[in-house]
Amino acid sequence: MSDITYGEDVDVNQIHAGENHIGEIGGNMTRVDVEFENTSGSGTAYTAGDIVSAGSAVVTPYEFANAFRVAGGSAYIVGAAAFTDVSSKTPRFRLHFYNASVAVQGDNVARKEQYANAASKLGYLDLPAMTSSTDTSGSLSRASDYTVRHPVVAATGVTSLFVTTETLDAFTPAATSEKYTITLILDNN
Repeated sequence: MSDITYGEDVDVNQIHAGENHIGEIGGNMTRVDVEFENTSGSGTAYTAGDIVSAGSAVVTPYEFANAFRVAGGSAYIVGAAAFTDVSSKTPRFRLHFYNASVAVQGDNVARKEQYANAASKLGYLDLPAMTSSTDTSGSLSRASDYTVRHPVVAATGVTSLFVTTETLDAFTPAATSEKYTITLILDNN
């Protein structure tokens, strides 16, 4: 191949893609998960608007490490799901996103918006009501939305995304502990 401007030969086998190239083909989809086990509030009913987390001592969001392709990068959340290991759960959850770890309320406490967190807040996403399979003898309830396109931007020098979970409906957790998994699909820039 010849460079028209200088008339020099260019070996195309020696051209490698990097962060500074044009015409990238293909996607940069990333799946990230975070799991927590709720033990502190087991059997104690949640009120709509309460935080759902692993316990009253959990006062920071959960971290999705390496959610962003590059430090300080950006992405679109194109899918979100919540799972619990107990069947027949039907609450709706709101996932609140941050680009830094911020102070939040603990489990089974009314969620409050804090102005101090505004600079790190990346919005929220509402999931539909959880459902189970017709045969509820299994151990899974889930909710998902793969129709979203929610932009998120990492903090400078960071590749993590942070999330808190708020229930939009009152519900009573199992008398024993429950596990929760939050899954996100990101289309990274």
